[in-house]
Amino acid sequence: MSWAMVDYHLRTKPAYYSVARELAPLVVGLDRQSVEQVAVWAVNGSVHEVQLELELCSVNLAGDLLSEQRRSVVLAPNRSSELDVIQQPQDDQVVLQARLWQDGKIVARTTLWSEPYKYLTLPDPELHVERVDSHTVTISAERPAKGVWLDAGSGVKWSDNMLDIIPGDPQTLTVSGLEDQPIQLRWLDK
Repeated sequence: MSWAMVDYHLRTKPAYYSVARELAPLVVGLDRQSVEQVAVWAVNGSVHEVQLELELCSVNLAGDLLSEQRRSVVLAPNRSSELDVIQQPQDDQVVLQARLWQDGKIVARTTLWSEPYKYLTLPDPELHVERVDSHTVTISAERPAKGVWLDAGSGVKWSDNMLDIIPGDPQTLTVSGLEDQPIQLRWLDK
């Protein structure tokens, strides 16, 4: 294990969660090919062919949905697949999101933000955290938020963290060790 993933006390760092998502059995990715084009790809790390729904959407930083499209895709076993090449929005204040759905559940998601991040004018995302029960929280946003980090102390372990939250796409996390501790949120530009 790399020290980039954990600290001296074996508490996970943000890189741990990013790498864990990229090593999942099903992964979707967005890659800027040029100023005008973005490649959409996916990886199926299983030994079986998988039928999924690919959803692509774009959202501006005010939280408005600009475009959305869905289509069926078949991922061959144990390989990466190029799924599409889409036009990059001309506005650099737009976030692209790709999600893979299987049997009505999201199994992979990713976002593509304009870079460098320092040139983005990020409004307050108005994040909401709901404690569903003692082991589950749901996080949502009114506007896109980059790199959301949830923290409730050293004894708390999250199923995922360092998230990009897009309006209309709440993310549910499992958590252990969370009792009555307050959850602190940090994100890019805060």
